[in-house]
Amino acid sequence: MKKIFSLYSGLLALSLLLSNSLLAQDETGLTPGSCQRIYENSMQYYKALGKFLPPNYKFRDQLPTHQFMKMEDDGCALMDTIDLYQRVVSLHSQKIAVMLPFSRWSQPMQKALMTQVKGYVASKGFDPEKTIVWLDTNGQIQKMQEHLANLVYTQHVSLIIGGLTIAEAPVLAKWGDRLRIPTIILNKKLEPPKSRYVFRLGPDHRQLARALLKHAEAQGYKKIAVMIPQTSRDGAFADAMMGNGKIEIVGPLIYNPGDYSSIDKVFKRLFHLNDDARKPELLDLVNELKDKSKEEGVAFDPKGLMLPPEIDVDAIVIIDHFKNVRHLAKSLHFYGVKRIPLLGIPKWRAPELVDQDEENLNGAVFVDYIGSYKRLPYGIKADIVNDENMVEGSEASLVDLELVVNHAVAAALQAFHGPRLPRYALYKRLEGISPEDKAFFGNVAFFNSDHEGNWPNFLFSVGGGKLQALNRSAITTKAPAKAVR
Repeated sequence: MKKIFSLYSGLLALSLLLSNSLLAQDETGLTPGSCQRIYENSMQYYKALGKFLPPNYKFRDQLPTHQFMKMEDDGCALMDTIDLYQRVVSLHSQKIAVMLPFSRWSQPMQKALMTQVKGYVASKGFDPEKTIVWLDTNGQIQKMQEHLANLVYTQHVSLIIGGLTIAEAPVLAKWGDRLRIPTIILNKKLEPPKSRYVFRLGPDHRQLARALLKHAEAQGYKKIAVMIPQTSRDGAFADAMMGNGKIEIVGPLIYNPGDYSSIDKVFKRLFHLNDDARKPELLDLVNELKDKSKEEGVAFDPKGLMLPPEIDVDAIVIIDHFKNVRHLAKSLHFYGVKRIPLLGIPKWRAPELVDQDEENLNGAVFVDYIGSYKRLPYGIKADIVNDENMVEGSEASLVDLELVVNHAVAAALQAFHGPRLPRYALYKRLEGISPEDKAFFGNVAFFNSDHEGNWPNFLFSVGGGKLQALNRSAITTKAPAKAVR
């Protein structure tokens, strides 16, 4: 135990050599006169987090975090409170916490992810057993916060990676901000607090939508219909399409994939099959078919009677997975719509979609956040199907997970390079790093100025029983955001 305390004392002494000057320059403005503000913004959250520790947890006098917990009230009436707080936010063990809902995945998938990431960490000269702390949140907020308390008060972790689920992401982001611990959130569907300590990394539906719109503009499309199932989790993609400001969007047209009448209603609206203005045209068609039936000596059957479609859109975006896309493509044929350009999302990518002999799928284009499965970064391997652009669904899920988690770990390892900094100051390193694999990620920084992660976009065309990779779409970033606090 004495060796452990000696190690922490050494780390503190080294980090505090830099902390005083850095904290003086930092926008947090840690001065004795601002103690109350610091308490309201951060100190109270350390104490709040301590409530998630086990009831019998024993605090040690030697550790700054434990000393801090023993302070009564906010401690601003005591001397040296600010100095103690500086030591708390500076404590840097060079450990990375990876907090994921492991128990929601199969044992082989968990093992494959950990083995792959550990191999990468070792290849960079770090001991994966000492550098990475793996924790299973089980997708539960309570469990995640209990783990977080242990990380802060026992492990003194330097950087946190997590927030993969929609439920966990905003909670973990808030803790990272308030505790001044650099935190990389792996979910980009929710907006985190604008904080210097919070970063978001991974594929972004908004970036993907902008890449697809860029392709549509290059094709000269002026008007596009957007279709999305009513229970979709890809609303951010639809929102980005709707707010593009350049191409006219029809929709979003919402349907129930399991209800044919719902799909029928959408297509009849889209192709003006039931428009009041077309009633005379329908009456003429009925009379024509009645006369024809009479001439042929057969009974007139109005079943299936339908006007030819009026197509006034240049393309249709289908925000759905490949199974429903196949059905919708065949439905288009039924309504007399042929060879209309179809555009899609990463959920289209499956061998079962490509092998369909359906003319409305031939030449369809979708966007994805992974290019060739033969040229993945971080030594990630995948068993391809047919060609380098396709793997089985279960394999694709594993590759997605390995890619996002390893990318975050790579960012954390880069932040550890160079002279040791106080923990809170690691965010400055994260702001200036770039991915090593330029072939996959492009010649861009890990994060934009607003701490949103850059991610490449790839376009694919369907045809001939396989995928054809189109020109890689340039990463589209937001306009520079205001500096985070």
